Amino acid sequence: MNQNTKKLIRDLYKGNKLFDLEKGLKYKFKNRALLVKALMHPSYKGNHPEISFDYERLEFLGDSVIAFLVTTYLFEKYTGNEEGFLSKRKGKIGSKAFLWELGKTLHLERYIFSPSIELLAKSRSTFENTFEALMAAIYLDGGLRSAKKVFFRIGGGRLDKVEQNENLHDPKSLLQEYNLKTNQGLPFYDTKENPDDPGFISSVYIGGKLLCWGSGASKKEAERSAAMYGCKQLKLL
Repeated sequence: MNQNTKKLIRDLYKGNKLFDLEKGLKYKFKNRALLVKALMHPSYKGNHPEISFDYERLEFLGDSVIAFLVTTYLFEKYTGNEEGFLSKRKGKIGSKAFLWELGKTLHLERYIFSPSIELLAKSRSTFENTFEALMAAIYLDGGLRSAKKVFFRIGGGRLDKVEQNENLHDPKSLLQEYNLKTNQGLPFYDTKENPDDPGFISSVYIGGKLLCWGSGASKKEAERSAAMYGCKQLKLL
């Protein structure tokens, strides 16, 4: 890393007060460049030609790091259960909605390098992607043990709640059942490509009125995300 790059990393680290995020993580990076890269939204890089990196490569790795941690946790916890049981719980804990919650817990909106607060407010996927990238950065900086400590320190208190909620794996069905019971007809999903990030945004309507919206890499994932937040808004979850 040349001197100009080192200065850039140092300035970005100080500018967004990333030392406060390290306090929240209870983890101090040896290589600050990894932390800065994990928080670099691609659109911010596009407006700053001096920056040649973003979080996308780290996000790719972070997805696998989290999957390994969750899979190991379930394998060790449920020693007498079969693959189908474990897969069901893995889907809950590793869901994008759960990662979004963890990202919000860390108040990542304060630290992500983004052109605007409005962009962050519209894009739940940014929090999910950034959290995955952050876990990859910790893994590369401190190894699997450090990644495990941070992940379960942040999410450990929510794991039992997520696992015990049997409806969490199918929020669309839960929302549909609620609507039928309350004579509001079937939910309507308006799903379109996300103009700010790769993927889709889905708005769910009940009785012709907007309930909430969600986002995801596919139309199915976006609709599931919208249903999830709708269920939470209606206190069904």
